[in-house]
Amino acid sequence: MLADMGETRYSRWELSFLVAAWVVFVASVVRALQVVLVELHPALLVVLAVEVGAIAAASTFRIAIADTAAVPMVGMAASLLVLTVAAEWPLAGAGVFGLGIFLGYSVLLRSPVRAGYAAGVASLAAFAYLWSVQALTALAWPPPIALAVGVAVYLLVILTVEAARQRWRWTLDGSVGFSAVRPVRLVAVWAMITGLAVLVWGLARVVVGWPEVSTASLVAALIMVAGAMAFLAVAPLRRLREATVRLDHVVEAARDLPWAQVDDVEAHLVDLAREAVRAESVALGTRRASESEIEAIVLDAEGDLLHLVATRPLNALAFSANDRRVLDSLAHMGSVVMQSRADIRQLERRAGSDSLTGLPNHRAFQDHLEAANEARGVDGATGLAVLYVDVDDFKDLNDHLGHRFGDHVLQSVAARLVESVRPGDVVARLGGDEFAVILSPLASSDEARSIADRLLARSGEVIELDGMAVLPSLSVGVAYSEHREDDVAALVDEADRMMLSVKRAAKEETSPRMGNVGMTTRRSGRINDVVEHMIDVDGHRLAFQPVVSLIADRVWAFEALLRVRDANGSPISPDMFVEAAKQLGRFNELTEQIVHRALAGARRFVSLESTVACVTVNIDAGQMLPGELGGFLEGVVEEYPEVQLCLELNERSVLTADDEMRAQIARLRARGILIALDDYGSDRSSVASLVRVPMDILKIDRALSDSLTEPAQVAVLRALQEFGDTLDYSMVVEGVEDAASAAALREIGVRSAQGYYYGVPMTVDATAERLRRHGARAVLDGQELRELVEMQQFEGPTP
Repeated sequence: MLADMGETRYSRWELSFLVAAWVVFVASVVRALQVVLVELHPALLVVLAVEVGAIAAASTFRIAIADTAAVPMVGMAASLLVLTVAAEWPLAGAGVFGLGIFLGYSVLLRSPVRAGYAAGVASLAAFAYLWSVQALTALAWPPPIALAVGVAVYLLVILTVEAARQRWRWTLDGSVGFSAVRPVRLVAVWAMITGLAVLVWGLARVVVGWPEVSTASLVAALIMVAGAMAFLAVAPLRRLREATVRLDHVVEAARDLPWAQVDDVEAHLVDLAREAVRAESVALGTRRASESEIEAIVLDAEGDLLHLVATRPLNALAFSANDRRVLDSLAHMGSVVMQSRADIRQLERRAGSDSLTGLPNHRAFQDHLEAANEARGVDGATGLAVLYVDVDDFKDLNDHLGHRFGDHVLQSVAARLVESVRPGDVVARLGGDEFAVILSPLASSDEARSIADRLLARSGEVIELDGMAVLPSLSVGVAYSEHREDDVAALVDEADRMMLSVKRAAKEETSPRMGNVGMTTRRSGRINDVVEHMIDVDGHRLAFQPVVSLIADRVWAFEALLRVRDANGSPISPDMFVEAAKQLGRFNELTEQIVHRALAGARRFVSLESTVACVTVNIDAGQMLPGELGGFLEGVVEEYPEVQLCLELNERSVLTADDEMRAQIARLRARGILIALDDYGSDRSSVASLVRVPMDILKIDRALSDSLTEPAQVAVLRALQEFGDTLDYSMVVEGVEDAASAAALREIGVRSAQGYYYGVPMTVDATAERLRRHGARAVLDGQELRELVEMQQFEGPTP
């Protein structure tokens, strides 16, 4: 009945309802006692007590009539009003009814104050009910109809009082209105109460009308009813007690299991389950439960399924559904705890390791160093060394070649460091491009030097990825300690200082001074010196990769790609080489050399195969302007009239294209130079790029062709090909590595492609030999390609 009413704080509006309800409740109870003791007979107090108990029990059965908790639920107790001994006195009958409601709601709400409010509202509604029934009966209305009207009045009073208390806000959003009330439910509740009231009234008339029934028999029957009600009241209490015991064990499990030791979780779970379901024994394992047992599934720390099986003696009661639910709850908590422990152990491992390299991180390094230092003992004379390792110029490498390549360098260096040390030594990544190594135990500082030399030699080897290669340069500082350190962190600082001295010495091209506890070794290469020398002597070389027609299945062009090696024969990343040339202000000079060499190679190719007359060269769009290489490009093509030059512009370089650049492109195209937009789709590509500058070829990056089974990718390529047909440019798809991809592109309508399926980049001599042996054939077999690859050499002047 009571809905949405707080426990301790009431507004003045609510307080007025609360006080009024209590006044009605107390007045009606006093009137009921007066009627029973004065106007009837004190012996009827027993009957009164039975009635109050029955009403209290019935008040716990309530039905919702709305979709919000603000609207009160209606109980079935009103159906018993017609039987109260004080029914002839409406106010007294209301007092008996209100007293029963008070007792029932005190149990439900656990608040005498709120229960008194509910009892007061119920008393008022009961008074209206009894008065209406008496008035209609006096007017000779049939009792069933009178009862139906009385129930309607009863409901109307309760709902009106509650709606007024809540200021008529019975909507789902709390606004004024009654939209939350379900009329069908309200009518159903009215019909149920009316039906029960008529049934009870009818039974009472039949029993009282029997002449054989004496007053003593009625009293005996009432006493028996009272006894039955007592037993019915005790039974829920017993069940409540059992449920409380089960709940206590579940709460205990929730409280204790998370704090149990790792090895004790399973044993503790078994003990709790045995007590919670009152089992003779509980086992956790792979055995399934028999017909007389119950079980629950447990997921252990390794993710294996186990069975928590409970057993009772043969003469004991069978397990109930509640027992199964409790066992399931305990099993679930045990699973969660064991999985959480496993997750915690995994997180602890992750917290102590570097996610990129898998090495111990800085925190774990400190722990390992402390442990190694402590293991030497107070008087121990076991040597220990810390190596501080830094990858030189890593930021520049990362910026020029990208984070993916930078990550690969760090992973490679980490793996080589681990390979270079002994089985007990510790290699850690401190952060960024800095590593640290703990060497322990050591017999002498010479042993530390020997390991450092081996480490440096191994880690300084060439690192390659995706056709790019770098020669890593490392600076290493070593701090050696013969005895246990009071402050072992000072050893790390010393190694760090030694490493920095190596860097300074390298810049000054001197050797650092050695101390008796430290050693420095360094290997480095000066990329700027290499670039300067290579451009001075035109010492770089080109590799040529075929571009093929998917329609004719023949090569029609080659892309010229820069290739450079240092004095040791190790390859240098083309991107790094180009970036260094830009910083040195010699990029245009390098580009001129590349264009001349590419055209010379193409002249050689066309002499062997007349249909292969095009060569493509990568340049920045800004280099085409008259103040840069515009004049050179216009003139150089006249030196090679038999060759067609194609300039590949990356998409980023054309983002700022203006009218001057577009006019220059038009002049170059008029000279017979083709313009290609390169790597479209590799980085935030825009449709605007397709119309920003005039072009003849659109080269699609492999990012848009690496999954040709995906409908979305096929649709994009088909749309780009249709754009090309409309805007009159050819499309070349890069990254084709197998026959299936080539067939898929041909099905889409793509006419040209490039990739390892048609050939890896090869020297000018190997490319010419390919044309001499196989002509313009697009696809060579494995043996043919191997023969060509084996014959090529990227030799040239050394710096």
